Amino acid sequence: MNSKKESIFENKRYQEIREELNREEVFVGKNALTKAEIIQKLMPLQNKSLCAECGGSCCKHNGCSYLPMDFQDLSFNGLKTKLEKGYISIISQPVFYEKHVKILLYVRTRNEGRPIVDFLSTKRACRLWTPNGCPFSIEDRPSLGIMCIPGYENGNLSCHPIVTDSILETLWYKHQKTLKALVSHFTGKTVQKVMQEQADALIRQIYTKQMSVGMISAEERELVFLMENLRNYGFIV
Repeated sequence: MNSKKESIFENKRYQEIREELNREEVFVGKNALTKAEIIQKLMPLQNKSLCAECGGSCCKHNGCSYLPMDFQDLSFNGLKTKLEKGYISIISQPVFYEKHVKILLYVRTRNEGRPIVDFLSTKRACRLWTPNGCPFSIEDRPSLGIMCIPGYENGNLSCHPIVTDSILETLWYKHQKTLKALVSHFTGKTVQKVMQEQADALIRQIYTKQMSVGMISAEERELVFLMENLRNYGFIV
């Protein structure tokens, strides 16, 4: 195989950095790394030529998620000011347990044409993306965007986040009260009410498309399955 297309996701350096960064103490506590230190650790895995070859495929399909370390002020007013700039949305990640469901809230760069509270939506381009790439410096980009590593896998160019969803959940967990208050501030509704309304709108959109063209995408089928689970758990009706 051409060495250019050998999988970076299987090499020792990638696995070492992945293992190191998927630990809570890297991000919180007295020995936590700064964002600059994390960027430095990721430098051996970054490849600007591959990003240019890709042409922003990830950015054209979804915005990047932030970690709490991306914000100097995580208070209600601090996050409110950031959200009002128009390029960040509050989003949700349902976590299913044996007898109940928990809705984890966090934030990401806003997708094109989507609202400030965007719990359920099909993927679309990040509103910040341009044909010349991201307008933000690497220091100002969302951490999950910086931690998305480009490389070849099975001969195809792709990107993978080097940290898992569990890190996202762990780090945003203690900020849920603030994010719920922000949902209420911007919508005048509870998280459950917003989820219900957006689920109703999405299911109408998907079924209208199915009736019109006779088929829906794999992503839309996954969203339908998600909404069925939310209904089964009693979170929506």
